[in-house]
Amino acid sequence: MTYRRKRGDMINTYKLIHNNPIYGLFFIDSSQQTRGHSKKLIKFNAQRREHHHFQTNQVVDPWNSLSDHTVSSKTVKEFKVSLDKEWSNKEWRLEWDTMESQTRASTLINQTSLIFKIIPKQYTWQFLKKC
Repeated sequence: MTYRRKRGDMINTYKLIHNNPIYGLFFIDSSQQTRGHSKKLIKFNAQRREHHHFQTNQVVDPWNSLSDHTVSSKTVKEFKVSLDKEWSNKEWRLEWDTMESQTRASTLINQTSLIFKIIPKQYTWQFLKKC
């Protein structure tokens, strides 16, 4: 869940910055720093606790940590591929892969138990031998 949410936030940020800029939503840092990329966002201090959870505040750090190659992608599809490659070893990505495999395993177990309930007992042993 964490990975999908962060990935979706990055894709939306890319679209807002490249395709459809809404003025006043994000501010791009125009200072010439040696680190980072050309589309670095400025993070403002939130005056209230609720403002810390706004998307405009939550996406700044992950966005600024992306490489210049990822941020300057020509299309959204290219950005997604580049983002997935860059985030392939992140902790929340590994958590997502683990959860996804556990979900697949539990679904398989549920489907198998459903088959055993439907099949009469005399055929159950034959089904087990085939697997």
